[in-house]
Amino acid sequence: MADIFDTSRAQIQRYLRLIDLIPELLDLVDEDRIALSVGVELSYLPDEHQYIVLGLIEELDCTPSYAQANHMHKEAAVGTLTEERISEMMSQEKPNQKEKITIPMEKLSMYFKQDTTPKDIQAYILKLLEEDRIRKRKARNRDAR
Repeated sequence: MADIFDTSRAQIQRYLRLIDLIPELLDLVDEDRIALSVGVELSYLPDEHQYIVLGLIEELDCTPSYAQANHMHKEAAVGTLTEERISEMMSQEKPNQKEKITIPMEKLSMYFKQDTTPKDIQAYILKLLEEDRIRKRKARNRDAR
């Protein structure tokens, strides 16, 4: 099969492993909301635990990372995985889910020299914000007198 589909034997095994996912999690893999590797790890969980993961995905609006799914797989294998442990793992903030603000360079370009680095731009913006915070605090203190 690997030759027919021009892929590796291991990749075929990963795809076959997805058969053990509950339909709702398989749909999330098909929609690319869950990575294939995460789906493979979750496929080793009993259906009961997969439904708990699904519920938390919907409740917390986040998906498990590969590391979290792998950890669940390992705990399930030794019989220590519980609903509480799944919830605890899924509640941990992952680096890719931290909120951040992105400002396109073309919107900033009129305020900075062309050779200014993104790091320098960030430092300058943060410096201006700090100065503004201090200015507002001083104004509040003046007005409170």
